[in-house]
Amino acid sequence: MKTSMQNYDSKKMSKAIGRNLPFSFKVACEVARYIKGMSLTRAIRELEEVQKIKRAIPYMRFNQDTPHRRGKMAAGRYPEKAARYVIPLLKSLKTNAADKGIEGELEIVHSAAKKPSIRRRYGRVKGTKRLTHFELVAMPMEAKK
Repeated sequence: MKTSMQNYDSKKMSKAIGRNLPFSFKVACEVARYIKGMSLTRAIRELEEVQKIKRAIPYMRFNQDTPHRRGKMAAGRYPEKAARYVIPLLKSLKTNAADKGIEGELEIVHSAAKKPSIRRRYGRVKGTKRLTHFELVAMPMEAKK
């Protein structure tokens, strides 16, 4: 599967893509922005804290009527459902790197959320599921420098 990253190098980088994950696109955007640039182990640890409602994720774009949270952020929430689906993706990213032989501490260089095609229903039945495509790319920190 392709990523939306422009200069993806399959020899140096590892990727993991989740298709049609059942959580909101708005939440996925905020989670993707939050974990980009983090080390892989730190991202997993912090999302596990989000699941336990110990750490809030700052909301930058979709923050209307969002309450202030403790710490160095203004508006924030605890997207537990998104964390539940992104943590296995991060672990998969780690194992994909190990399978390729990429060693060292990994850094997330690309994380993106995309809207999938909307499945329409016919007749009187209304509504669609909230689905999201989520993609992650990581590379060793030494290679980035």
